[in-house]
Amino acid sequence: MSTDPFDTVLDEALTVAFTVAAADEALRALLGADAGNPKIYNHVPQGKALEDIPYVYFALIPVEDWSTKTERGWKAELKCEVYSAQHGDNQSLNILSALRAIFHAHTCPW
Repeated sequence: MSTDPFDTVLDEALTVAFTVAAADEALRALLGADAGNPKIYNHVPQGKALEDIPYVYFALIPVEDWSTKTERGWKAELKCEVYSAQHGDNQSLNILSALRAIFHAHTCPW
């Protein structure tokens, strides 16, 4: 287990993203999710992936060191991908719009 406090913050950020997204009823309805399968992943599901569409995939982009001479700092980006079997962008854009609203309404704990 890493002792770098930044790794802990990254783990917490990903956990918060999953928790906040999975708790939103409107998003769950758009995804056709249920309690046993929230359809929000930190990996692209293998095997039954086509059965799970639509779904959301979250990942952290590799971290960049943004430290200065006096302060430690990092840049990390949360990547969100939406997979949809529908032709066109309508379903994906609706899901992304719901995610945007969720995260803009949520106060980050840091």
